[in-house]
Amino acid sequence: MKIRQAIVLMAVLVSFAAFGSDEASNEPAVKKITDPAEFKVLTLDLQKQMDQGGRYEFVKPEERKRVNSDFEKIQSLLEKQASGSKLNQNEIADQYTAQNEANAIFHKRDGERVICERRKPIGSNVPITICNTYAELQHIHDSSQNYMREEQKRSPSLHAGS
Repeated sequence: MKIRQAIVLMAVLVSFAAFGSDEASNEPAVKKITDPAEFKVLTLDLQKQMDQGGRYEFVKPEERKRVNSDFEKIQSLLEKQASGSKLNQNEIADQYTAQNEANAIFHKRDGERVICERRKPIGSNVPITICNTYAELQHIHDSSQNYMREEQKRSPSLHAGS
């Protein structure tokens, strides 16, 4: 019973939070927003950041649909709260789940997220640490894919599997 009460308390505390944009943080970008109009402005900003060149440009189309659905759910619950209605436990849990789900997608596709890996350079047994942002790694991957496609177009006989 105490665990359930703790979960409900945590959900209530988090129910007053919404998304924000924290430029240099590894933590979820969550800020307290209880005003539906303020949340709407924030969602518009985050949607712009999911466009080409934005911080979250690598959010996939199916993830974007999910994030937008989460935004709509949170927006409707904030509007319900603003009208004076109290949220029941299921609605609080829904809001908490929607916030966490969107934050997880944003964290995973954050172009500013730094990813480091240890590698042994060719000709050496001494590993080095190489760090890149998620955006840099995605651009490297995309340019490699484009290069391979172009090479296959230029010399199809080499890739035909004779």
